[in-house]
Amino acid sequence: MPISGLSLLSFGRRAAGIAAAATLAVAAAAAHSAESIKIGLVAALSGPSAQSGEAITRGLTIAIDQINAKGGVLGRKLELIRRDDESSPPKGVTAARELIFKEKVTALFGGLDTRSPSRSCRSSTRRRCP
Repeated sequence: MPISGLSLLSFGRRAAGIAAAATLAVAAAAAHSAESIKIGLVAALSGPSAQSGEAITRGLTIAIDQINAKGGVLGRKLELIRRDDESSPPKGVTAARELIFKEKVTALFGGLDTRSPSRSCRSSTRRRCP
């Protein structure tokens, strides 16, 4: 079933490509350590838009598993940490701030169907979280 004009397979491939690009950004910023590199995702994981959030999760999980199977980034494993924005921009901003400040994510991904990602971007950009 298409999601915003994309099949799940096509969407998963695009998400994997995006995750690979983020990995390069993470590699540039990451220092050597045994601690995992946290990748944040703020998307609709419940409610009517949950299907898109789960598709993004699957794509990122596939990419992260492939990267980790090859030794991670600079010897560090990637870890996906998700938060549900319930398709609500205010909840998305709160979730993004939690991922940035509490979880200390290195990179932040957002969902497709709300204004949450754009508002979250402003917050993450100020904290230099791609």
